Amino acid sequence: MASPIMYKILYFYSSSQKKRILRRFFFHLSGLLLLFVSFTVIGGDTISFNAKTYFRSYFTDAISIITLPKEMTDADWAFAGFAATTGGWLMTYDKEAYDFIRDKRGNFTQNVSRYFLEPLGSGLITLPVLLCMFGYNQWQGQSYHSEAALQAVKAFIISATFGEGAKLLLHRWRPSETDDPYRFDGPGLSFERDAMPSGHTSTAFAVATVFAEYYQDNWLIPIVSYSMASLVGLSRIHDGKHWPSDVFAGALLGHVVGKTISKHGNLAKKKKISMYTLMNPNETRICIYYQF
Repeated sequence: MASPIMYKILYFYSSSQKKRILRRFFFHLSGLLLLFVSFTVIGGDTISFNAKTYFRSYFTDAISIITLPKEMTDADWAFAGFAATTGGWLMTYDKEAYDFIRDKRGNFTQNVSRYFLEPLGSGLITLPVLLCMFGYNQWQGQSYHSEAALQAVKAFIISATFGEGAKLLLHRWRPSETDDPYRFDGPGLSFERDAMPSGHTSTAFAVATVFAEYYQDNWLIPIVSYSMASLVGLSRIHDGKHWPSDVFAGALLGHVVGKTISKHGNLAKKKKISMYTLMNPNETRICIYYQF
């Protein structure tokens, strides 16, 4: 006869709520482990020292985002007011906008959403690509591109973390759970009723904003980055996972996180002189870069 402890274990793994908790925990943990492994494989002691500074910046950047209102200018407050007004207006038309987008579904859009846009927002595509980008550019001595990739990974993880916190505060019902877009349960520890904000959208916009900031001299990269992030957001409505205002809130969160992280990074453009290590199987060089 099974013990009470065994019953509790079986219930834990069979509960959809617990599955969601485990999935999120292991997803974020795997991202950090992949990043740590990439540091270890590529470079030994030099990279390990930089890794300490980089991981420490997760906490300092998170604090900067939390205390962001202290640094906001009049223009920033004006933008915040505009965003709040837009979000409130959009929420009044959530049901109509949701039904309009859902009515446009087809086999092609469902396949694109399932096999590309959903993995892009969840990180199944984004994180491995960013890690490969970091590893390749670190090997080639392209410190600016390496930094962009690492800051994008950081933006992804921090935006996902803040998004989870907002979900716990709001507990909004998903469209698949109710026809009423105004159902909020308020603060709690349950991971059910977690529509706002859209996590896929927030991470997609966080990464897009970092690349838009780092490569703003190339007009094509911001356009492509924000376009892909917008498609990820639309796919969440298309798939019946979120209300339009959830997507808007996720996009806003991701943009703020990506903007703040890029402001603290982007060191290669801030410094006239920078130094980096160039490694290959035959030799290791210390290179000095001067920007005219």
